[in-house]
Amino acid sequence: MPGVGTKIVTDSHDYQSSFRGAKIELVVFGEEDFKARLTWVEFSNLHLLEVQEGLAHIAFISFAPKSVFVSFPTHFDRPPVWNGVELHLGDIVFHSLGECGHQRVTGPSRWATISLSAERLAKYGTLLADIELVAPSVGRILRPPASAATRLRRLHGKACRLAETKPGIVAHQEVARSLEQDLILALVECLAAEAVHV
Repeated sequence: MPGVGTKIVTDSHDYQSSFRGAKIELVVFGEEDFKARLTWVEFSNLHLLEVQEGLAHIAFISFAPKSVFVSFPTHFDRPPVWNGVELHLGDIVFHSLGECGHQRVTGPSRWATISLSAERLAKYGTLLADIELVAPSVGRILRPPASAATRLRRLHGKACRLAETKPGIVAHQEVARSLEQDLILALVECLAAEAVHV
C-alpha cells in the first residue's frame, strides 16, 4: 500500500526539511509570507512529489546519490530555470546521481519529481524499451515527444490529485499498481525517446 500525503508549509525552514531524497536550501524574494504545498505518493518502486510554491526564489538542490531523479515543470506561468537553462513545458530534467544544482523561478511555480532506484530504472529500460537506462554522468534536459511528456505529466498529476482529494483510493492496492505501471511506462517512454538534449 503506497504512502500518500499532502501538506501546506508556511515556514521556509520547514519546507527545506520536507524533501525525501533531496536537500534544499532556499532563498526567497518578496515581501509576502512564504507558502508551499507538497503532495507525495510513495508506490512500491516509484516515489512522486508535486510542489506548488507561491513566491519567486532560488533553490539550491542536492539529490541523494542512491536514487535516480527526474523533475519537470507541471504548469507554466513563468518558465523555471535549471542551472541557467530556461525550461519549456514538456522538458524533463534527468538528474545525475547525487546531482547538485539550482532552480530559479520568478513567481508562483509548480513542478514535480519522480524518483526510483538505479537498479529499477535499468530493469524497466531493458524490459519495456530494450535499452540500458542509467542516470547520466551529468544531468541533462530532455525534450521527449510532446505526447510522451504530456502523458507523464498527466499521470503524475492524477496520482497527486488523488493523494490530495481521495487518499483511500490511491492507497488501494489495485489502483496503486495500475497507476504505478502506467507511470513507469510513461517515464521509460520519455527517457528512451530520441530527445533533444539541451
